[in-house]
Amino acid sequence: LGIGDSMLGVSACGGDGFDFIVFGQAARTGMVTQAKVDALRLFLPHLKRAAEIRRQIDQEATAAAAFDAVLDSLSNAVMLVDTNLRIVHANRAAEVLLVAARTLRARGGALTLSTPGATAALATAVAEMEVRRKGMAIPITGRHGEARVLHVLPLRHSPSRPGLSPRA
Repeated sequence: LGIGDSMLGVSACGGDGFDFIVFGQAARTGMVTQAKVDALRLFLPHLKRAAEIRRQIDQEATAAAAFDAVLDSLSNAVMLVDTNLRIVHANRAAEVLLVAARTLRARGGALTLSTPGATAALATAVAEMEVRRKGMAIPITGRHGEARVLHVLPLRHSPSRPGLSPRA
């Protein structure tokens, strides 16, 4: 029961190799017919599109992982929040602060500060980011009463962060 004939369809050639498909025809069923070749020609554009989508998904996943890795490598706490102060991403340093739950807290997935007034100021600053697109500084008090500053910066949206909410 060997292969008597085969078809090779090359759908795309990119910098990272070829996308191809091979169909083998058993020797007992004869040679590949023109109808099967025509069917493969109809199928190849769909295979090419699927390969392009796969490559794009791989590139976006790689870019998102790189973005997260850069944030996680920072020694300063960095949190990405949406306009409702819901935490979209917190790097390792930010997670340490959230676990300590002194100045910064996560309540129901949303970022809150140690005082209602500071949380309201943060909410106002984040809401204004959509209009002003400029950074702001919010004075807060650290766990031992020391003066601290919380910087609120706008984040431009990019295809390299596909999972990031447009409202972040």
